[in-house]
Amino acid sequence: MALKHTLMIGLTVISVASCRREAAPTPPTAKGPDPLSITHWTDRTELFAEYPSLVVGQTSRFAIHLTTLDPFKAVTEGAVDVQLNDGTGQVQSFSANAPSRPGIFGVDVKPARAGKFDLSITLRGKSMTDMHNVGAVDVYNDAAAAATAAAAMPASQIETLSFLKEQQWALDFGTAVVKVLEKGQIDKDIELQPDDIISVPQRLVNF
Repeated sequence: MALKHTLMIGLTVISVASCRREAAPTPPTAKGPDPLSITHWTDRTELFAEYPSLVVGQTSRFAIHLTTLDPFKAVTEGAVDVQLNDGTGQVQSFSANAPSRPGIFGVDVKPARAGKFDLSITLRGKSMTDMHNVGAVDVYNDAAAAATAAAAMPASQIETLSFLKEQQWALDFGTAVVKVLEKGQIDKDIELQPDDIISVPQRLVNF
């Protein structure tokens, strides 16, 4: 009987000690590379897009924000095509038939081949068709190559302010491409008043 009590006490002590033992800390999750971003204008629309690095056989979700310039409002209808052109006539196309919410189109891009491609994003709507020729982008063979390339990119030294498109669309606000003018020349397309703010790629300028 005494032996039984001794065993029970021993098991109880082991159980309590196990409960009090601190759980091993969870190792921090490795942070992936920041998404790539694009800001581009035509004479009719502004494009802002974010997307992860492009890898063969992997789906990269493009978050595409489209804004009409006159007036400066979110695009509310139409389809968007994302195309990767290798320059030989072979084009990979990916589409969204409508915005997921006003101004924002989500397009899943799954490249079939690696290499350097010309990226274009086209809006096809009832009132307009507008193409943004963004320029060259890389499609990597695997995630490791994409991560290596992302790590090699120099960090931006420019301080920026976060001003979401959803916030801009709700205000009396607009953006314009900065133009180089001769001294004394006036750009009739832009009328600035004291304290007006215009958006310039990667910075805000206060007049």
